[in-house]
Amino acid sequence: ALSRLCWTFGLVHNAGVDALRTAAMAIRSTGNPMFIRELSGILASLRENQEFYTAFSKADNFPNAFLASLMTAEQTGTITESLLREAALYREITETQFTWLTRITGGIIYGCVGIVVVAMIFILFKALYLDPLNNALNF
Repeated sequence: ALSRLCWTFGLVHNAGVDALRTAAMAIRSTGNPMFIRELSGILASLRENQEFYTAFSKADNFPNAFLASLMTAEQTGTITESLLREAALYREITETQFTWLTRITGGIIYGCVGIVVVAMIFILFKALYLDPLNNALNF
């Protein structure tokens, strides 16, 4: 969600769209209900001519790293460039996290399948070999 927010924010801001529409488009592009819920407060702050950083920091839903990047970008006048860099960074972090999640999930699935196979071997060994052998010895 943060990657989409930064990417949309950077592109729309670079296109020269006003602050209210820029923030609204960027936040709505995330599809994140937590961010969208804060949209009215952010827009109210922007209507009072507050900076993006001030408006977004009042929401309490945005990570400090994003807010620090936004503050620095506003102070240096490089909002578009900084947010596009942040978008790439957040996308890379997300890809790395999903790679690890995929590996861990795959390992868990292989482990579960292995446990089921071993359990079936013991169950079949008992049912097909030990039970008939015990029945034959009991006669």
